[in-house]
Amino acid sequence: MKQFILLLFCVLSVFPKEVFPQYDVENLRKYWYYRYRLINDFVKIGSNRGESIPARIRTGTKFGAGELKWGDATITLGEYISVLATE
Repeated sequence: MKQFILLLFCVLSVFPKEVFPQYDVENLRKYWYYRYRLINDFVKIGSNRGESIPARIRTGTKFGAGELKWGDATITLGEYISVLATE
């Protein structure tokens, strides 16, 4: 029994991230980061024709310098609507 506990302790100490669950603070931080990127880097929000459709491809560097490319947007629009449904 002592050997099993020692083995379990060794395994848990070697792989802490893979064994322990994620915490709410980490998940919330990731959510807001990805939401920020979605709104600022992949979607042009607006009520005009063709706006608020997620871009399929984004080229360029960070901070908005680049080019957005839209296609048929059937798959990306479905994924975008599923993200909106989780809010």
